Amino acid sequence: MAATGTRRTVAPQASSIIPPSLRSTVYRVVPPASLPSKPMLLTLIPWGATLGLGAIWMVQPWGWLQEQVGLKKPEE
Repeated sequence: MAATGTRRTVAPQASSIIPPSLRSTVYRVVPPASLPSKPMLLTLIPWGATLGLGAIWMVQPWGWLQEQVGLKKPEE
């Protein structure tokens, strides 16, 4: 029995999310075959956010952040 209407799906490459104006610059530095796939990039985004929040938590610049956001007025 031959399968009819089946199609192989290929994961979209990162080139699909790189703006056309930057593709030639990126391709000069990194060959397109070694770019990560779009699903891989989407998997790494939450880990990057977790890493960033973890770094902020380790440093704990809460007083500085309150001054930047405007919740706390600087002492005079």
